[in-house]
Amino acid sequence: MGIASKKQAMVIDGMEESNVLYMIDSSSKLARKFTPWIRRFYNALLVGDADEFLSKFSSISRVLKKSAGRMRYEHMSKDQFAQHVMNGIICAFFDRAENTSILHHLAAYSYHFKCFAMERSPCFACIAHYEDREDSAAFSCSYRAVLSEASSECFDHSGRAPIHYVVMRNDLHLVKLLLWYGADVSLRERLTTPLQLAGLSPTTMLICEYLHARVQALQRVFMQWIKKFVRGVWTPHRALSDLHFIRLAKACDWRSDAPRDLVTRNRKVRINMLETHASNPQHIKKCPLMLLFVVPTFYKEEDRLADASNPQIFCATLQNLNGSIVKLLPFQPLLSSSNWSVGIRSALEKPHNGYFYVYKLPDDTYTLHLTVNLEEVRLDASHIALAIQAFACGPPDLRHYNELRGLATLTNKSKLD
Repeated sequence: MGIASKKQAMVIDGMEESNVLYMIDSSSKLARKFTPWIRRFYNALLVGDADEFLSKFSSISRVLKKSAGRMRYEHMSKDQFAQHVMNGIICAFFDRAENTSILHHLAAYSYHFKCFAMERSPCFACIAHYEDREDSAAFSCSYRAVLSEASSECFDHSGRAPIHYVVMRNDLHLVKLLLWYGADVSLRERLTTPLQLAGLSPTTMLICEYLHARVQALQRVFMQWIKKFVRGVWTPHRALSDLHFIRLAKACDWRSDAPRDLVTRNRKVRINMLETHASNPQHIKKCPLMLLFVVPTFYKEEDRLADASNPQIFCATLQNLNGSIVKLLPFQPLLSSSNWSVGIRSALEKPHNGYFYVYKLPDDTYTLHLTVNLEEVRLDASHIALAIQAFACGPPDLRHYNELRGLATLTNKSKLD
């Protein structure tokens, strides 16, 4: 039996009400396919029944440790084993018929409890964290437990990801939580981003205002980084695409993925060009290059409660235990569109500094395919998201060279005078 009733779901905005109701019905159908034991576990995860969830989670853990493959678990730490079990649970609850994850189902429900991890702000499904039940600070909602392992960029057959359902439900708290865990702020549902989707209904204007401030602030920070990275080589003038984020945590879509221990992960993101040379030929001379920047980013813990206009995000070079720079993108990325696919070459030669990657772009709208090497950052992968955006760039600012060489410029000459 399903857990939520249609009457409960009717409190959301009417524009996308049918989509959420359909997701709830799909969740109920999926639950009926399970055995009674698994069904209770599934329902406990959805509604936040901490005792039932932890009981079932512990039972699964004990069975695995006594199974034929128990040797591999002996080499895992407590955290690694818990992550492995949670990943298997996510895979088991993946609905192949609808192409929906447990995260989709969580996003469609409208139960509200108190969330201890978010300073008692409202959350819809509070469960104790599966690692530590004793410490009240370890209490966490179902989203936090699932998001530590699940990909939030999985689209169902209607073209929606969990963040789209949370926006439809008008739940600002969960929108913030999804973004903090690395959900793509520019992820498009057909042709609309979460910001544009929130702006379509008067009932979601608070979310619209938050997302607008968040997107503007993130783009401002990203532009500052890019200008600093390529100063003296190029001059970024304007963004040519939305700013996308790709989380590096393990993305499990299928049941068969649970036992795998992959070193490289394939990632893809659709780049929507807002402006091209073909559409704006007058800018060719000023901005002859179209460059795609990829920057590994990290969110600080304070970002969960930070103002939308002040995102607590930073970037840093990645190093392994030996102090060597980690190259997350070991292979040439691939661009594909409806008519062609082509590898793109780096716009900068070696050595790689670990802070960012940059590639030359052709004139089109396309999908970017990346292979990410997680071997040396396995333990930190859940904290890393790749920020991706295209920029129109022109020649370097000669004032930078003059300053480095000690030559007088218009600015410092006036100071000398």
